[in-house]
Amino acid sequence: FSKSRLANTIGVSIGITCYTKSGHLALLRRQRAKNVAVYANMWASPFAFALSLSQDIEDCELAMQNLIGFDLGVEFAEELGLEISDFSAPTPIAFCGDLIRGGKPQFFFEMHTNIEFETIADLLGKKNAEYQSRVEIVDNKITDTTISIAPELACFVALKIQNKK
Repeated sequence: FSKSRLANTIGVSIGITCYTKSGHLALLRRQRAKNVAVYANMWASPFAFALSLSQDIEDCELAMQNLIGFDLGVEFAEELGLEISDFSAPTPIAFCGDLIRGGKPQFFFEMHTNIEFETIADLLGKKNAEYQSRVEIVDNKITDTTISIAPELACFVALKIQNKK
C-alpha cells in the first residue's frame, strides 16, 4: 500500500479530427462491436484504450503525452491502422470520472490529421475486433435519442463545441 495507485484503470479517449475534401472540419465516430465489454453497439470515439502504466514508473512529473505514450503507439496501429506520424501530438482537453463506469478516471485528448476524411474512411474499412462499422463523421444525429451514443463520444463532442466558444 505504500505505492497506492487508482483502483480503476485510467481510460484514454482520443477524439480524431480532420477535414473533408470540401474543407469542413470532421469529428470522427465509429460503432463499437457487439462483443466488446465496454459500450457495445454504441457510437464511440474511434480511438480509446485503458492506460497500462509500467510498474517502474516513479512518482515524478511526467508529460501527459509521455504518460499515454506507453500505450499510444500499439493501440493506434491496432485500432486506426494508420501511422501515428500522420497525426498531431495528443492535445489534452479534459480529465473526469466516467460515472456510468463507477467513476473510472478518464482522460480526453484530441489528435488532428491533415489526411482527408474520405481517405481515412477508405483506410479503416468496415470492421475490426472492436468496431462494427466504418468511421463516420459526427453529425446532428448525436442528439437523436434512438441512437446509442457512448458517453466518451458525447463528452468529446460537448468539449469541442464548448472550446469553440
